[in-house]
Amino acid sequence: MGKTIKVLVVEDSEDDTRLAMLTLRRAGFEPSYRRVQDADSLLAAISEERWDAVLSDSRLPTFSGVEALRLFRKSGLDIPFIFVSGTIGEETAVEAMKAGASDYVMKENLARLAPALERELQQTEMRAERRQAQRDRDRHFDLLQAIANNTEAVIYAKDLQGRYLLVNRRFLDLFHLSSDAVIGKNDSELFPPQTASALRSVDRRVVVAKAPVTEEEVVPNDGGPRTYLSVKCPLRDRDGRVLGVFGISTDITERKRAEDALRASEERTRLIIDAALDAVVTIDADGVIIEWNPQAEISFGWQRGEVIGRTLTDTIIPPRFHDAHRRGLLRYQKTREANVLNQRIELTAVHRDGHEFPIELAITPIRSGLTLAFSAFVRDITERKLAESRLQEQVQRLSLLDQIACAIGQREDLGEIYQVALGNLEALPVDFACVCRYDALDRTLTVTQVGERSEPLASELALGERAALPLDEDALTRCLRGELIHEPDTAQLDAPFAQRLAGGGLRSLVIAPLQAEGRALGALLTARRQANAFSPADRE
Repeated sequence: MGKTIKVLVVEDSEDDTRLAMLTLRRAGFEPSYRRVQDADSLLAAISEERWDAVLSDSRLPTFSGVEALRLFRKSGLDIPFIFVSGTIGEETAVEAMKAGASDYVMKENLARLAPALERELQQTEMRAERRQAQRDRDRHFDLLQAIANNTEAVIYAKDLQGRYLLVNRRFLDLFHLSSDAVIGKNDSELFPPQTASALRSVDRRVVVAKAPVTEEEVVPNDGGPRTYLSVKCPLRDRDGRVLGVFGISTDITERKRAEDALRASEERTRLIIDAALDAVVTIDADGVIIEWNPQAEISFGWQRGEVIGRTLTDTIIPPRFHDAHRRGLLRYQKTREANVLNQRIELTAVHRDGHEFPIELAITPIRSGLTLAFSAFVRDITERKLAESRLQEQVQRLSLLDQIACAIGQREDLGEIYQVALGNLEALPVDFACVCRYDALDRTLTVTQVGERSEPLASELALGERAALPLDEDALTRCLRGELIHEPDTAQLDAPFAQRLAGGGLRSLVIAPLQAEGRALGALLTARRQANAFSPADRE
């Protein structure tokens, strides 16, 4: 079966038309045709039907083939227009070809008609394919341009010489340029030399590496320089050859400013924390240390590099509190409830060397998105506790003096006064207390009063009332001369009296002289079971 084709024939001879159709059929075509012979019928045929080719005589009774060609060209159709004539001259043929005729064939040589038509049909098909391909390219380009024009990013493409091939609307708006002012220009023609050189340098890196490059680029703009995060990639042809560079640049100026402000804020916070007089310790939700300021190094003996990444239980929490600490973390993670947050509490911490000390602690939870952490402000309150203890002891001593003074004012019995004093001493507490009277004539020191709680030990040690103490003991003799005697550990002494006390379990001893107007009246003896139990404040 032949190739079907619709042919519009401009011819005044029906015989010549049929002969041409027969020639085409013999060449393998299956032509259908419509013959016209004036301008009006030609225009009507063009508008009414779709044609694959036009065959035209050069001379007709009412108009010429060249005129027919001109009318045809005005229609915009791109199909073969071949003159088939018996009398066309060279001049007319040249004019026809210039006017856009595809070819001309002499009627006496119709054998050329089919090959000429076949060739021109192929050329027409090729032109149609090129037009379609161009339309597809144009459509794709328009789509790409539409996408590029509707993004806040700056999009562009350049050739290997750095000349702009494409820019989006954001580029043009940003730099107040028109497309005509950019396309075909390079960066040196658009930007200051330093900026152009920096941009070109990144482009060259992309071409040399033949791979994407991400870079921060600074470009002058209204209101000052703007910082862009640029992702530039090689622009390749279908065979993979690098033809240039295309890039997408996002304005990150505000983000950079925010990052700079955040860094400055973090630096100020770090300086404040580093200068803090309190230890500042920050842990994550699992109790792992993530921050440790200089005062924490001083307070706990651990250097920052030694504790970061370790847990509090490994470093500063005494072992007996480990379980409670872990339970508290788990409870807060599950319920957001805690007993120790957002308040000041007093606890015990452990130093790197192993000794424990009192601290005041304030813990605040810190939430950042889904991340949870805890920041603790820790203060070593050892000195404060010692001061409080000294103050309490001073208050107790003043209270003792007040009670003794009241006893002296209310009672004439010296024994009752002694008993008040001994009762207050036992409340400090001490484990043994007694008052001894000195007789200068007999040179004897005799127990005259024993504290009520001390009586069981007094019986055990034979130190009850009227018991005599040996003055050959060096400590007792020095006490009667006005010296306060302190023996940290009686078990370490060879004196019989000291050994007697040690045998009864009294290890620490303080003997205070009782004097009046420079005369020795006696001694106040106090003892505790633990060695080294009397502090300087106690001895006062």
